[in-house]
Amino acid sequence: MPNPEQMKIHHVCVATGATERCLASNLPGLGLDVAVVGDENPLKVGRVCEIDGWLHIFDEGSINTVLAELNTMPDFIAYLNAKLVMLNSGTFQSASSEVDMLAQYLWNGRSFPIVDRPYFLKSGLWQEIEANAAFLAGRAENEISFFWDNLIEHITKHFINRTLEVGNELKINEYEMIFRVMASETRFDRRVLTKAIWQRAEAAQTGSIASLLPSQQSDVIYVLLIVPRTQGSSYEARRKLRAEELWARCIATKAARPEKRFIIGIALDAPGEGGGSEDFVYLDTIDWGDEQMRLARRVREESQYFIEGKAIETPLYEEEYPGGGENF
Repeated sequence: MPNPEQMKIHHVCVATGATERCLASNLPGLGLDVAVVGDENPLKVGRVCEIDGWLHIFDEGSINTVLAELNTMPDFIAYLNAKLVMLNSGTFQSASSEVDMLAQYLWNGRSFPIVDRPYFLKSGLWQEIEANAAFLAGRAENEISFFWDNLIEHITKHFINRTLEVGNELKINEYEMIFRVMASETRFDRRVLTKAIWQRAEAAQTGSIASLLPSQQSDVIYVLLIVPRTQGSSYEARRKLRAEELWARCIATKAARPEKRFIIGIALDAPGEGGGSEDFVYLDTIDWGDEQMRLARRVREESQYFIEGKAIETPLYEEEYPGGGENF
């Protein structure tokens, strides 16, 4: 758990049974009205007297929709934080349902409008956004990003079952650090990372490819190494060399990107038959001193890893909602 002085608690309640009550009253869901206090207005939520601040109250239908669209931890928390800013603005008045607020949030570039007059959200926004071609295209593009989720779950399953080749001796708090970083990527960033990995995996069938992949987390960088399924030596020997190279590249990355605290290494086999394996490296360099930095510079120079003028920089461009224009 985080340090209590740094911990932030998000007050969330799911009101079971509310969806049926709303449908019976011809309402799209629980409404939000900042003027409502306590239970003075049935099926409308506002201030809850027992909570200092705001309580996010969802019915079953709205929580399922919100978590289907914001299905990573950083995406969901960003939405809750944006709602708090909106509710504390003093200008937002009401919305007919949670899903209309979600629609406004997504339509407005994952934020709520900043206005200097009282306003309310019109009903039916969610139906509008679900009929939008760019929004549906973004949903379809996100399908590839679940490779990132599956990678986390695949390795975690092996850790829980103690079937890793290396790492079964780790304590859970040691093991989870690397996947805490990976799980902190948004759905869009997972899409970008996955596309970059797949592009390099296809190219790596004829030769090893190593890349630095960016993260929207300002203190994180990924080191990707993909090795072809070459013949002439045992798989165990090739994997040992792959793991050693990944470790060295992660060390050298600190010299190439000294501003990054967390360096996450991921090594994979190029696509092909016969199964495969993965290797991971986790470096937290917050306590690195002069000696470690000298080592990083030496490894980088001797191995010629990620040297300016020799490494090829490729810009990554991706639209979250292809063709969305100003609406997204």
